[in-house]
Amino acid sequence: MWVEVDGGSQVLYIYTAKLKEGKEKQYKAWSLKNTAELKRRHGQGWKLVGAYGTVGLSNFDVAWIWQFNRWSDWDAFYDLEDKVLDKLMEEENKFFLPGTGRAIVIREMEDWLMPITKKKKK
Repeated sequence: MWVEVDGGSQVLYIYTAKLKEGKEKQYKAWSLKNTAELKRRHGQGWKLVGAYGTVGLSNFDVAWIWQFNRWSDWDAFYDLEDKVLDKLMEEENKFFLPGTGRAIVIREMEDWLMPITKKKKK
């Protein structure tokens, strides 16, 4: 499931959101219809791991998981000008409750660079 990134690091981008009430079936149909197009249009270096629906035990309803090869692929995605992709993302957002979308980028623990915090002096 992992991909080599920047000389060995492994990175996933995970986007989650909560669906508007009663939109589950419509969203599932929309995502199944558009998954192949989304795969093609996300840009070089991006690979779709999968689109998932939760089965309870979560504070979100759907998750899309992507891999990317280099941090420059991340930058290129945000600079991408693709009217079809923009339209698909706009359509998708109509299914989500406002303010519930969350995105994270994760790395394997051995490659994780964490901030160093200092204890506050009393």
